[in-house]
Amino acid sequence: MSNITTLAVKKAAKPKIEEVISEYVDANIRETAADFAEYMRANKMPLRWASTDRFKALQKKTAICWVDLNQRALSPVKWRVSTVLTNIAQYEKFILDEGWQDFILEKIVHCKPCNPDRLCSGGNKLSILGKDFSGICQNIIFHKIMIGFDDPSEEVIRRIKKLVDWERQARG
Repeated sequence: MSNITTLAVKKAAKPKIEEVISEYVDANIRETAADFAEYMRANKMPLRWASTDRFKALQKKTAICWVDLNQRALSPVKWRVSTVLTNIAQYEKFILDEGWQDFILEKIVHCKPCNPDRLCSGGNKLSILGKDFSGICQNIIFHKIMIGFDDPSEEVIRRIKKLVDWERQARG
């Protein structure tokens, strides 16, 4: 375990994801996680410290991806990659051509009321890839669609990279 363990120390240090990821993921997926971080960096979207055990990548000053490391000791999830699909309609054809609609639709983040006083509490109704949904969380990421993958495998990371590429191209 690294010496970057307390909230105060992490907040002051704002560590790189590579400095803390080994605290959370097993050796067998550490390489996959490190490869994803390197991919994001190589494509000029480095995962930067956002808050304790949370990292975000920006593209054109807007979040395109978040990585959350296990923040709850009792949770079986070690890490989560969430992608922000602001322009999904622009690459919907590619998603359908790849047969990935279920892959995406099963992972859409639904509202878990973080604040009952927010206008979005309870989520919103949206049509995504031709399917109607209600209760979709949008407030966390400023009214964008987010999909989250818990403990993604190497194959899931490969697909996430492609989604990030399509989103990046759609943003121009």
